[in-house]
Amino acid sequence: MVEFESAEAARRAVAAAGRSVHNRETKIRHWEQRGNTGEEKKAAKSAKFDVKPLGPKPPGCFTLFMGNLNFGIDDDTMRAFFKDEGGAEMVTVRWLTHKESGEFRGVGFADFADDENLDKAAELNGKPCMGRPIRMDWQAPKNKY
Repeated sequence: MVEFESAEAARRAVAAAGRSVHNRETKIRHWEQRGNTGEEKKAAKSAKFDVKPLGPKPPGCFTLFMGNLNFGIDDDTMRAFFKDEGGAEMVTVRWLTHKESGEFRGVGFADFADDENLDKAAELNGKPCMGRPIRMDWQAPKNKY
């Protein structure tokens, strides 16, 4: 942070943003006060997550995409989340992992046997699962051609 003697001097500095100094582009902007208390940080973090409604449900869909998952989640925890929170029975779950490292990427897919269980589970979009609001959307069935 740099302080200027006057508002005019600060304005001139911001206007100079983008100039090259030592072959690097300068990034200059006005200072913004940001929250630094625990409550302010928590409010700012939760404001970043807007629950997006699920799109139109594709015909023949029995799978939900799940994102923003806790990295400690497992099959049993996911199954219990759907059962306890939504009364839905999950059939299987698949976790996405990094191709090279094999590390969990925080997303997965849950399969359901029928529309009733799928729809119950979809109602949990945005609800906290292991402390994180789960993001869901329909996963269209893959063409088998």
